Amino acid sequence: MRGIARTLVAGAVAAMLGACSPGAGPSTTLTSASGTAVATASHSASAPASFGAAEVTTAGWHWRPMAPWPDLGRPIGLFEVPNGFVAVCLVGATMEPCSSGDGISWVAPPNPAVFVQEGPGEFLPGAVAQGPAGYLVGEGEAAGFSAEGTIWRSGDGVHWSTVATPALDDLKHPWTVLGLEDRYLAGAWSGGRQLWFESTDGTRWTPASMPDGLAYLEGDASRGLRAVDSDGAPWYSRDGHNWTKAILPSPLDGFYVSWARMPNGHLLAVGGFNIVGNPHQEAILVESADGVTWQTASFVGSSPATTAVAGDTVFVTAGGGPNGRTQLWATADSGQSWTLVGENSSGGIDIQLASNQRVIVSTDTGWLQGEPLQPAP
Repeated sequence: MRGIARTLVAGAVAAMLGACSPGAGPSTTLTSASGTAVATASHSASAPASFGAAEVTTAGWHWRPMAPWPDLGRPIGLFEVPNGFVAVCLVGATMEPCSSGDGISWVAPPNPAVFVQEGPGEFLPGAVAQGPAGYLVGEGEAAGFSAEGTIWRSGDGVHWSTVATPALDDLKHPWTVLGLEDRYLAGAWSGGRQLWFESTDGTRWTPASMPDGLAYLEGDASRGLRAVDSDGAPWYSRDGHNWTKAILPSPLDGFYVSWARMPNGHLLAVGGFNIVGNPHQEAILVESADGVTWQTASFVGSSPATTAVAGDTVFVTAGGGPNGRTQLWATADSGQSWTLVGENSSGGIDIQLASNQRVIVSTDTGWLQGEPLQPAP
């Protein structure tokens, strides 16, 4: 399961800065900071679909509008579990758990085959992690409803209950949870510092050993972990124990949160800038074989914003389409060639979830779920 984040990692105080440039032609040669060519990318010349409320088929994917919810708000904190999808929906004036078997139709109260809350508490999913003992959810703020810093646990992805969390004075932020192969990490802000704890089962927590000054950890077992030091510089760790400062192509000096591991094993991320007002304001897609040394990726769009992987397909949203249109790009060969899947002329395209052989995106006119016409074996 891959979560889709929407905030900054390095340069966490900066907004996404993107000077939209004209869309690229059928083939684009990319250069490194030294001016040498590093990659050539191509893309399909077929006309993209105009994403909206209609059902469309484009670039080998079929997109269906998600069913309207006459009594529910749109799902918030959406994530996938073994028997479907879980989120919270606005029911009257309260946020309540809701579920879906296919990501299209949602119900509240949730289907007990998908989600069961055991015990009291408000379930407001923020960060979601999968690790050695099942799932963890760290509560997050949703639609104006504030969380109290609770961690929820489920061994099977269906039955959920709260777990005891380390006592912190002056708790400043809901818990962030991360899942690795051998343990979980949980972090929260206290006294101006982000403190981290670790657990092998999600119930018993001890202080985690972290290099001084690292904060804003993000990642999972598939991608590894990224963090930011006190100077705003990005760091990378494959296992959460050994950390190395990341090297980005000039003039980049940080990452935006969204990043993914492509089918070829390389990491794909959106590179950005630490300083508000930096003259080099347009975000750039970058890739790395080891998470430490990064180079410009072969991407033919401009102003990339978010990345996600669904099966063997990598998706990237970008804001640099003609007349300011937001675009959704896809590659089935780890970035060697790109297809313009769809665009939205009246607003943005946000990736809400991508997992296995499906992707859910939202636009200003509604949400759509995409599935490949020929699923991978």
